[in-house]
Amino acid sequence: HHIARLTEPELIVDVADVILVYPIVGGAGCAHLSYNSVRLEAMLANPHPKLPEVVRLAWLLAQLHQDLPVYSESLAADRLPLIGALAMLPPVLTAAGEVELTRYQPDVVAEALSAWLVGPALESLPVSGSDAATGAVADVLQDWWDTYQGSRPSWQVALASLDRMLSAVA
Repeated sequence: HHIARLTEPELIVDVADVILVYPIVGGAGCAHLSYNSVRLEAMLANPHPKLPEVVRLAWLLAQLHQDLPVYSESLAADRLPLIGALAMLPPVLTAAGEVELTRYQPDVVAEALSAWLVGPALESLPVSGSDAATGAVADVLQDWWDTYQGSRPSWQVALASLDRMLSAVA
């Protein structure tokens, strides 16, 4: 409910499948938008103290409705999973902060970028390289989130704006 209040209620799915897999990478996960499911490496403990596993699960689940036409029609199909994943970091971390699971602050965002965003979708962003590049993306997310909270445009407009802002960094 916290995430829906911070974004749009229609973004949150009513039901989704969570598929637990053996932990190969040590905390990876993936949202499968077209199947309304998430794949999550099952961890026995939180591999990142500032990022509880329940927050990672919430972040993955929060991405699932981003493929609805009302949100996705202004983005290229190949950019949607990445932009949707990045867009859900601030509201999920903010909501997690409201229930004292973590805090939404630059170092936590940068750690989430490094820990949670893995795979080929990242090749279009400079987050897999240096700490400075990860920090640059975290800064863009902060600017975007501040603007979104201040003006509350539609989520579709916000996603398109984030895509443009990130393209300028990459």
